[in-house]
Amino acid sequence: MAKKLESWLADIFPGREKIGSAYSHLSDRELAVVAASVLDLALAELLSKRLKNYPKECEEFLGLNADGRAPCGSFGARIQLSLLTGIISTTIAMALRDVKNIRNKFAHRVNCTFISPEVVPLVLSLLDRLMDTCEEVVEPEKALEFRKRLKIVMHAHKKDFHVDPKLGAEVVRSALTAYQIQLHKTAQTLAQLT
Repeated sequence: MAKKLESWLADIFPGREKIGSAYSHLSDRELAVVAASVLDLALAELLSKRLKNYPKECEEFLGLNADGRAPCGSFGARIQLSLLTGIISTTIAMALRDVKNIRNKFAHRVNCTFISPEVVPLVLSLLDRLMDTCEEVVEPEKALEFRKRLKIVMHAHKKDFHVDPKLGAEVVRSALTAYQIQLHKTAQTLAQLT
């Protein structure tokens, strides 16, 4: 049975050079939904490489056949299993849960933006998680620059998150970039182990 979802590494991951600009054209709603979808698909692919080589069982378990009833077919279940199998750390799991919660707000509300009262706390939590995981997800030579950029957003504009949706979008785009890079490194490590 052929899987129906895209392959993250082959079809979605834009490469390390283009990752920063790959999602700059998206509207707020598109960004929230696409960021979660990309990271969800990345986890599904990494989990499929980590599980025993029973393709049909793996496909059905992870929901790669687009069956929503799969035991590990949701983003939340994939985050949890990725944490339990050591693919991601606790702090990254918490950040991915923030991304999932932001996506859910945009997906289940008609009038939702990055300045919506129910979204701002989630974006600020994600920003804190990005700061916590900076050294873990970004190459050492780029970590200082990344951290400086996040600090500028965090300290200079924290009060503005309620009025400037661009700040929330920047946090989600930064998270998408950073965590895709981290998951790409994990994919390379898993490939070396097999």
